[in-house]
Parts: sequence; C-alpha cells; structure tokens
Amino acid sequence: MPELVGHTITGGAFDQTGEFWGFTVEGKKGKKTVKKVVFVLCDPEGNGSGWLEIHEG
Repeated sequence: MPELVGHTITGGAFDQTGEFWGFTVEGKKGKKTVKKVVFVLCDPEGNGSGWLEIHEG
C-alpha cells in the first residue's frame, strides 16, 4: 500500500458498531501532517483473503 509507506502506526481503531477494527497512522506529505484510519477487512465484499480500507483523518 504505497499511501502508507513512511507512516507510523499511532494507535488502534474500531468503528461505531465495534464490528470492524484497525489502526491509526500519521506521516508527512510535504510539510503537512497526514492522519489516516486503516480498517483490516476480509476483502471489499467481506468474503475473501484480505483487504485494507484506508480513510483520511
């Protein structure tokens, strides 16, 4: 996942239902600090081997 390269994991995360979990990351894009939340899923449809869903902030 090129958009996560160079970022640092800063904590854990879960959605409002508690069903989906993941982690938070921070990194730099130029001079700006970038924060993302990454959810670890089975796959986009929920029935396969693995997928990361990346959200801003």
